[in-house]
Amino acid sequence: MKQIFADGNNYPEIEIEKKRWAGRKWRMIAIIISVCFLTAFSVVQLFNGKKYAHENETVELDHTRLMDLGEQYLNKGDVERAVSCFKKSAEFGNAKAQRWLGACYYFGTGIREDKQEAVKWYRLAADQGDAEAQWRLGNCYFWGEGIREDKQEAVKWYRLAAEQGDAEAQKELVDCYKQQGDCYFLGAGIREDKQEAVKWYRLAADQGDAEAQWRLGYCYFWGEGIREDKQEAVKWYRLAAEQGDAEAQKELVDCYKQQGDCYFWGEGIREDKQEAVKWYRLAAEQGDAEAQRILGACYYFGTGIREDKQEAVKWYRLAAEQKNSEARWRLGDCYFWGEGIREDKREAVKWYRLAAEQKNSEARWRLGSCYYFGTGIREDKQEAVKWYRLAAEQKNSEARWRLGSCYYFGTGIREDKQEAVKWYRLAAEQGNAEAQWRLGDCYFWGEGIREDKQEAVKWYRLAAEQKNSEARWRLGSCYYFGTGIREDKQEAVKWYRLAAEQGNAKAQWRLGACYYFGTGIREDKQEAVKWFRLAAEQKNAEAQYSLGRCYYFGTGIREDKQEAVKWFRLAAEQEDAEAQWMLGDCYFFGHGVGKNKREAVNWYFLSAKKGNAEAQRRLGACFYFGHGVAKNRQEAIRWYRLAAEQGNSVAISMLKKLGVM
Repeated sequence: MKQIFADGNNYPEIEIEKKRWAGRKWRMIAIIISVCFLTAFSVVQLFNGKKYAHENETVELDHTRLMDLGEQYLNKGDVERAVSCFKKSAEFGNAKAQRWLGACYYFGTGIREDKQEAVKWYRLAADQGDAEAQWRLGNCYFWGEGIREDKQEAVKWYRLAAEQGDAEAQKELVDCYKQQGDCYFLGAGIREDKQEAVKWYRLAADQGDAEAQWRLGYCYFWGEGIREDKQEAVKWYRLAAEQGDAEAQKELVDCYKQQGDCYFWGEGIREDKQEAVKWYRLAAEQGDAEAQRILGACYYFGTGIREDKQEAVKWYRLAAEQKNSEARWRLGDCYFWGEGIREDKREAVKWYRLAAEQKNSEARWRLGSCYYFGTGIREDKQEAVKWYRLAAEQKNSEARWRLGSCYYFGTGIREDKQEAVKWYRLAAEQGNAEAQWRLGDCYFWGEGIREDKQEAVKWYRLAAEQKNSEARWRLGSCYYFGTGIREDKQEAVKWYRLAAEQGNAKAQWRLGACYYFGTGIREDKQEAVKWFRLAAEQKNAEAQYSLGRCYYFGTGIREDKQEAVKWFRLAAEQEDAEAQWMLGDCYFFGHGVGKNKREAVNWYFLSAKKGNAEAQRRLGACFYFGHGVAKNRQEAIRWYRLAAEQGNSVAISMLKKLGVM
């Protein structure tokens, strides 16, 4: 065998057969290669997008499948393959794929972010009428993303998308409508046209969009682009508020609050505080701090719901814990006054401080007052001035007059009457009654400003008309004495009465005096006693003295010397000179109290030092006759002389008798 295969020439038949098999082998290989080549060529042609006759339907089917395949890859998180499929389908002209490819370029999903390329593909899809692509292209123009900002071009694309109205684009359309409305409302890229804005908001609102409904309500509420119609506003607010879907929660809270405001203030609908509370509660329960604060106020004041201070504290606290500064100072007030919670001045200071540090002016002046009076914190007048000033610079009228008072009395800061007038005036011009009467006082006495009684009357009147009792009795006194205005006793009585009925002790005493002497009103001693007593029980020294005299002489009430002594003593201990003299008389003559001339001398002396002429004359007599004190001619003359200088006739007679006049 070895030999046979080694030498093929010896066997020509075998050699010929071998050549046949070799030829068949090569032909088979060539056929296989051709088939593979044709298959590969077909695939390449498919992916290169080349078309042949009668293949349109096949190609269409292929790029639709590629689009679907891209979405499948995208859903699986294989973004790079998804982009590849979108790109090939987009190149075939598939609008949806073009839009998706644009989005991939826009957000850098599966491919390098390229806003300009995104705009290119959005435009190709938008030109084919793809609503979402039109809306997205509008956004690119609106914000200048990948292309020069052009609001008018943005409006054009928003309009194209908005005007389609097809079912598949509803979600995008609503945004288009709102964007279109915003463009017209704000005049962004187009001439401002509120009426056109209302039209587009209505289109979105009619499709149930809560935000658009709220915006349409706003237009009706304020008469923007349409005739003001509060009831129609309420309708749209209610539609938005009643949706309750998760996507609209933020808008809903505003709707609830707006709805609450409508009912609370009777804007466009019959005022209904209970209904307002219902809507505020809906917003509050969704965690809106402002609504929680308002609901707390409703419980606090019993507005639209039964008053419940504890429930008020609950809602104030919820809002305060969300850093709502208004709620924080109100919670502080609850702790300060013990309203709905145990009184705790330190806790009040804590909440005032938290709100004050948020630059809340109401909290700042309250914190200042805590420092001023040492309430809940160590007294510190300078720190008080600091907080008053911070609030005053925020134009808080309460802080302004308090800062003015610090300057007026030199408390926590150097006394400066002119600076006091400045702050009083700023607060007074804001309508603050306390500041108005204090500014009136400055004009009345010429403190920090030139004296001007008429200007004083002007400011007293402004405060009095705001029911400020201090201003009312001061205005009454101006009428009584004819100071800065024509004297009018009856008008004086009117203002005294108004202040007296508010519990102002000075006014009560002055009204009592008018009844006592029949000045500006018919004399009525019993009515006088009534008003003297009301003021005396408020520790008004003048009223205590007057009431004491009524008991002493039995005027308007049964005579009662002991009761007289009681009231004289109360007034005398408040340094009232008249009361000290009368109490001295009671001790001297033993009226209503055991006779005690030494004690009488003590009270005469206190009154005489204050310049009371009768007390000076009596003290002179005590020294002259040795009543309750050792005789002392020179001391007697000294006190007689002081009384005589005030025109006391008895003192003058005694001086003549002593030969020293």
